[in-house]
Amino acid sequence: MARPKWLSGFAVPIAFCAVILCSDPASAGGWAADTLANDDASDLLGQIVPNGSVELIRSALDAALTPVSPVNDERASRALAAAEMVAAMMGSPSRYLPAPCKEWAALHSKDANRDLIQLAVRTVDRVVKDSGTQELMQEGGAKNLQDWQMSVTNLKARLISR
Repeated sequence: MARPKWLSGFAVPIAFCAVILCSDPASAGGWAADTLANDDASDLLGQIVPNGSVELIRSALDAALTPVSPVNDERASRALAAAEMVAAMMGSPSRYLPAPCKEWAALHSKDANRDLIQLAVRTVDRVVKDSGTQELMQEGGAKNLQDWQMSVTNLKARLISR
């Protein structure tokens, strides 16, 4: 059966969303222990790649540094995903980062300047110390919290490796 012509324009966006949403089978649901394994992180990644803007990354990082305490889970999750993109731009991507994001990061590696990297590190520190995400991980039990802390520690190590 032939598909309608208007449907063919949806193939690439649908495929991209499938890659983003299915990049880690453990991420089914709202959140999980990996920095990229939640809906808010996937949403941010889905905005960055097609728009090609480093400003989306900077904005997500800045949003987590507002004086509101604690940083809500959505902002914290988006900030960690943005920090993951900065690490990828530096040449140290997460193994869970989808291929389109890795490609985008490689194309924008020159934008990973010292200010953006320092912003990412400050943001990661803030999320670890005072965020709804940290609280959710704690509520998930000791193993979940430990896995999340290891994931965030790995992210920070990749950010400061320069």
